[in-house]
Amino acid sequence: MKIKILSFMMALTMVLSVLLTGCGKEQYAYEVYDSLGTMDGESIDFRLVYFSARCEQASVESYYYQTMGIDMWSQEVSAGKTMEKEVKDVILKDLKNMLILEKYAAEKGIKLTDAEVESIRKAAESFMTNNSEDAIKKMGATQEIVERYLTLYSISNRAHEEIVSVANTDFPLNDYKRSTVSYILLPKKDYSFIEAQKVLEECLKNYDALTGKDGKYKPTKLTYSMEGTKDKNISAATMDILKKMVTGEVYKELITTEDSYMIVKMVEEFDTEASTKAKEALIKEAEQKVYDAAIKELQDKTVFVINEEAWAAIKFDIHFEILQ
Repeated sequence: MKIKILSFMMALTMVLSVLLTGCGKEQYAYEVYDSLGTMDGESIDFRLVYFSARCEQASVESYYYQTMGIDMWSQEVSAGKTMEKEVKDVILKDLKNMLILEKYAAEKGIKLTDAEVESIRKAAESFMTNNSEDAIKKMGATQEIVERYLTLYSISNRAHEEIVSVANTDFPLNDYKRSTVSYILLPKKDYSFIEAQKVLEECLKNYDALTGKDGKYKPTKLTYSMEGTKDKNISAATMDILKKMVTGEVYKELITTEDSYMIVKMVEEFDTEASTKAKEALIKEAEQKVYDAAIKELQDKTVFVINEEAWAAIKFDIHFEILQ
């Protein structure tokens, strides 16, 4: 089961309500531990970690609590892993990377603007004002902690942008070009060649017959790349025909398959929307490769020592509901 963890920035803009608390006298882990451990010998503020974990917990619960219920965190979601364990692993990994990127940003002179710093202050202030004292206490929130996490999140994003800016995103057109065609199949068991030819003539006069607008036929709409398509009805020979067609053109001959006659129309020889999405996916992939290599190099240079007892003390035994 894959866990979707929302951005802390999204959680922060939402008003939280505590719905469920543990039994007995409550003592929060941040009242026991000051540090989660160290990064290159420098202490990692436990309260910051506690607060960020609670925000991510609230975000995950907003997706899964209604369907999975009160025992969601104890349910096994992968081999030997409870949902709590799986989500906490992701939270700790992301937090480590943000701390690494913050250090990278400092070395590179990457800073937030005065306007961004002020926006962070106001966002933290709004969070503290809009939430109840009970919710704030259970999250371990303070004005300073909220500002610290927002700053960490923002500066690490800025460092990420700087890292991926060197990715090569100059792709040849054929790498992302997408075309869209529409075709109808006329089964040979139902249509003779002459009958199919008459349908073709109808389509040449009425292009909407191949778009389904007149409801007479049930066309298949297909978007494909220059590498081809997995559609079993589109053979290599048919692809050669499609490559020579222009937008709006209906091919003037029947294409004969093993058991059908095919009539095709080029809806968009260059499908702008589909091509844009394909290019964006390529850019994202290229940037991810650059980032993965860079963060791995930074991770290898960084020494974390985690207090496992302190980390284990953060348990998702309080339910938070996002009200807005």
